[in-house]
Amino acid sequence: MSTAARDQQANAASSLSLDRRTWLASAGAPLGGVHRDWPISTDPNVHLRAIARLFDGGVSAVLVHSGQPDQARIIDFYGRRVLPGLARQASGR
Repeated sequence: MSTAARDQQANAASSLSLDRRTWLASAGAPLGGVHRDWPISTDPNVHLRAIARLFDGGVSAVLVHSGQPDQARIIDFYGRRVLPGLARQASGR
């Protein structure tokens, strides 16, 4: 399978997952059911594992979203604690 085809397949799977969560939220599903697969933690390893699973599954781009009001804190957290670990993982592959 070509890289473009694999990316398209992975993005479609990601979109389906997002569509499922959107539907669950609009259907009045309990919040725990909507975000149970989302990495919600102050532990950078939780985020590293979640992103690594996406890349291992063939995804080539990951968008990070946080609903936190302090966006500078999230950017700092990822810049200091998550992205360096991701770079270390990538260099070891």
